[in-house]
Amino acid sequence: MFGLRFDPPAQQAVATAFSILALAVFALASVRYRGSKDPATLFVSVAFLTLAVNEAILGVWWPRLNLSAGPFGWELDSRGPATAWLGGWLIAGLSLVLTRPWWDRRGRRAIRPVLVVGVASVLTALIDVFAIVTHPNFQVPSIGIQAGYPTLYGHASVGGPGWVLAVLAFVALGVAGVRLLRQRRGGSAILAAAAFVGALGLLSTARRSTFATGWFEWVDVWPVLVAALAFASLLVDQRVDTSRMRRATDRARAVMGGRAEIASMLGHEVKGPVATIRGLAGTTLTHYDRLSDDERREFLSLIEQESRRLLVTVDQTSLGMKVDAGTLLFDRHPTDLAVVVRDVLDGFEPGAHHLTFDAPEPAATVTVDRKWLGEALRQIILNAATYSPPQAAIRIVVRVADKANAAIDVIDAGPGIPPDQHEIVFQKFAPWRPAGYEDAAGTGLGLFIARGIARAHGGDVRVSERASGGTMLSILLPLEGPMEGTA
Repeated sequence: MFGLRFDPPAQQAVATAFSILALAVFALASVRYRGSKDPATLFVSVAFLTLAVNEAILGVWWPRLNLSAGPFGWELDSRGPATAWLGGWLIAGLSLVLTRPWWDRRGRRAIRPVLVVGVASVLTALIDVFAIVTHPNFQVPSIGIQAGYPTLYGHASVGGPGWVLAVLAFVALGVAGVRLLRQRRGGSAILAAAAFVGALGLLSTARRSTFATGWFEWVDVWPVLVAALAFASLLVDQRVDTSRMRRATDRARAVMGGRAEIASMLGHEVKGPVATIRGLAGTTLTHYDRLSDDERREFLSLIEQESRRLLVTVDQTSLGMKVDAGTLLFDRHPTDLAVVVRDVLDGFEPGAHHLTFDAPEPAATVTVDRKWLGEALRQIILNAATYSPPQAAIRIVVRVADKANAAIDVIDAGPGIPPDQHEIVFQKFAPWRPAGYEDAAGTGLGLFIARGIARAHGGDVRVSERASGGTMLSILLPLEGPMEGTA
């Protein structure tokens, strides 16, 4: 490999550029840490602060203090700085390994930046002092001319301790690179590339070290590339964080807007039942002595009906807010869908409607939260009861839809839903009502809630038309495993 010989300021210019870039990475990572308190940015800042200080002392200040002119140009009579410089890369590599902690930090005290900087500084200082004290002599390479170019016939090996530090730093940077690649977020891939470039460059430097000698080879440029990649990774992370914050802000505004909409609807829906209950109660109290037992019983029955309607409205509104905000918590377990349906039917009051249930053989097993899936089914059955003629039967069927999905079908005898309304009925406060049911009671949140819960389980709710009339609403859910007897 050809060596290119320049005056000492050429190599020092590269060292200065790396030191400045490393300081820039440290500054940007520090700013990000102050804003996010993310330990990863703390360790990145410590890694590049270590490299910046080491480079400034050993790559810029030391050569200017000790370089002297030899027969072939500028030569430095010490291998200590090169070994100490490799030690700085070892500390930086270990810091990058810790950007992704090996242990769960949740519930633990925050990492103290002073402690991290202190430990890194002490370790770096110990390595630097050891390297400079124990390596007083530097083997200057023999130089000749080959094909018109200056050529290094020998090489300036850093010696045994230097090779140990180089190999350890190579391993640390390699491990850090692999772990950063696994993060798959933001600029972690770019920072991983910086770690890999650093790892490969260390071995080249240890084999033919020109560090602080006044000689310049292509391997002297790799630290600048490492710092540039690290700086780019932080810029990408900052861009990703900004986009994430904007999305979170937009989501928060949408959620607050949805809650305000639901709260406004709640006030409107509650006003009717409350006014009715108040009027009935007032009439009963005012004319109690003049009312017959049958009239009193009728008034109390009306109060009970309006109270139930009010309770349904409040429950649906509260649940609709949670579904809209995505704050429902699910405890999923493998469950037979038929068990979920029976749980719902056991506690359901269908009024005048007759409920029938058909279950498949063998069982359709899905991983769900029984409570919330049951609530989704209850909302669909309530919808079917609201928009079906009195005394009409409502049929519930559990079936295997295909190789990957099971379904709960709720089939009613109502007027049906036109194709152009199939998606609209799942919106909050869906404005559409079937002909003849324009004044039907309801918040317009039932199907919105059902679809939200189904989608949180990886499924969906869909509308199907039936040739014989009525509507079929199907909750589709991923099967736990392949069904016996299915193709």
